[in-house]
Amino acid sequence: MGRKSYMLKITKYFVMGVFIFISLNVLLSVIPLTNQAELTKTSQIQQENHNIVKENLHGNSDVLYVKVKELAELVVEIQHEADKDDKIRKLAEYSLNKITEILNTLKPGLDTVDSLNTIQPKPGETTKTIQNPNQDYFHNNKDNIHTYSNEQGVFKKTNDMVQNKNPDNYILSEVDPDKLYTVCPEKYTSRAYFDLRYDLYPNLFEKLPCRHSPKSLLVTMVMNLASYPNKEMIQTVERISQGMVQYFPDIPVKIAIRKTHTQPTKSHKQFEFISYSSHQADIWNDLILRVDTPNVLVARNIDLITDDIALDRLIREIDDLDVPIIGGALRTPDGHWNMGCQQTVFKNYTVSYKSGYKQSKHDCIYCDHIQGSFLAKTSFLKKIKFHTGMRNSPGLFETLFLDTKLLSDRRLAVCPDSMFHTRHTKIHKRKDWIPFAAYWGINKLNLPDGVSFHFTCQESNTVKETEIGMATPPCQLQELADAIKTVMSICNENKIILEITAGTLLGAVKFNKILPWELDADMIFLTNQIEAFSQLSEEFENAGYIFDIRQNTSNIWDSYIIDIYTYFWHIEIFGHPRMQSDEMLQKRQIPTKVLLDGQWVNAPTNPGANVRNYAWPEIYRHAQHLFDVGAMSQFELYDTSKFTPCPKPGNMNCLDQYNTDGSLQFEQINF
Repeated sequence: MGRKSYMLKITKYFVMGVFIFISLNVLLSVIPLTNQAELTKTSQIQQENHNIVKENLHGNSDVLYVKVKELAELVVEIQHEADKDDKIRKLAEYSLNKITEILNTLKPGLDTVDSLNTIQPKPGETTKTIQNPNQDYFHNNKDNIHTYSNEQGVFKKTNDMVQNKNPDNYILSEVDPDKLYTVCPEKYTSRAYFDLRYDLYPNLFEKLPCRHSPKSLLVTMVMNLASYPNKEMIQTVERISQGMVQYFPDIPVKIAIRKTHTQPTKSHKQFEFISYSSHQADIWNDLILRVDTPNVLVARNIDLITDDIALDRLIREIDDLDVPIIGGALRTPDGHWNMGCQQTVFKNYTVSYKSGYKQSKHDCIYCDHIQGSFLAKTSFLKKIKFHTGMRNSPGLFETLFLDTKLLSDRRLAVCPDSMFHTRHTKIHKRKDWIPFAAYWGINKLNLPDGVSFHFTCQESNTVKETEIGMATPPCQLQELADAIKTVMSICNENKIILEITAGTLLGAVKFNKILPWELDADMIFLTNQIEAFSQLSEEFENAGYIFDIRQNTSNIWDSYIIDIYTYFWHIEIFGHPRMQSDEMLQKRQIPTKVLLDGQWVNAPTNPGANVRNYAWPEIYRHAQHLFDVGAMSQFELYDTSKFTPCPKPGNMNCLDQYNTDGSLQFEQINF
């Protein structure tokens, strides 16, 4: 009997639930029209329909709100009574979500969630909160919690949410009718609800009508097609012309072509073609000089013009963010999309690029380097200019953005919702980057795609002697490391025992390579092997080194010193009467080896103990070479609290930018 009574009750609630469900769907399909009539510009017939619905509901929203809230209480009761029936529970949950949406539509100023929370669930019942982007959710603005149902539903966004999260209130709700705007501001248009099943690509940002300046007085577009083959240039001009006439018919366009190109047909008065025979840097600079609008759109590798550029947004944000250059994302012909924002690190004769951002504002991100097209302040580009030393080098824009960061101390920005359709970026070889390496004096270039290029001292123009207080160029350090490994290999082949010592051993122990401030290299050999060593002079000279032997005139012991000279370096090999490596061999033991630039080389038996007892306390803190700090000998106590002041403050190679403790800072590129 009890089971029969329970089933009758379930049946009653199920019928009620179906009725409520149908009623809510009908009501929900009508009520949003009252708000949509204000937010969308539809056809005249649609607008009249919206007005009819709005008039029918006018004055009755308070009554309807009370009735719907009473209905919510009934649905909650159904949830409580039907907790043993999963289908009815789900139907009740879905109905309650629909009611919540209607209440928010009728009374958007009230906290509907709090009012419904007064209807407490039974003990043990919980709201299911998950993180699943494929399910629809109701956004609780107060607690910033996403609560999901398992059924398809409706997604809500509120203007309050945007205002709360943007304290600078950059999205306006109204315009000043007496003000002349550069471009009209935009408003975050809260449509209250939109159904994800039918509206997957909503546009919630509405440009407000206002008095504004014509774009012809605000921006000029410049393009450089001088390097294009003639046929490709003609085709590109045709595509660009169609897009400009359709989307930006009043913006002047200046296009650079090669003097040998066929003169394109002037399809529109806004286009001006200028013929050049000079290098890329000169062409860009001349194009910029011809611009008389406050902004210039540098259409770099542009393949197609569409309204995806969102030019109004770029014009608005270049002022609001106070940046000299602002770009957009890029899309290649194969559909690949990229934000086009990279950060740069310029340190220790290395330039490194990495895609990503650290900060954002106004839905734009701050960058050090912009990969695609960009809008710039004309006055800024006329002042900073493209560096003519790059000529046709791929480092032309890289140098422009590095100059912006290092010389002007200004940030760049990218608004990824602005999108440029671009050609495929040309892949450049190492030799193409040599002018860039020479101009910036870098030995290594790390590109954002993971490709790295190394440059010699001659290619990077770093052959000069390093000043005190600055790190030695890696290309010079590499030459010393290679020389040490070559000397070790030649001596091993001829059964001559060597060990690294002093600062060379210290560098291997602390860094596994040469010290960044090294001035020479130190090694030792057994004095009784001097005759065999002297027989190797020709072999060292064939390897490209100068070989010399001299008497050790110190009062420590009678011996010889072997001098080996490279282009940059001097290696001193001191004769010693005994060596730990030799003693270990006499005991049929393997001598200790340490890693130096990828090669294991002979060292004292306990290298860590040797450097600790050989030098100063706190040996793992750094001190420059004794000659740089004015020490009389290597046995003096060194100052490890700081590096000597840099002769070129702010230079990427200054030692005083580093801590005097720790090795990883010299290895890692920290973005």
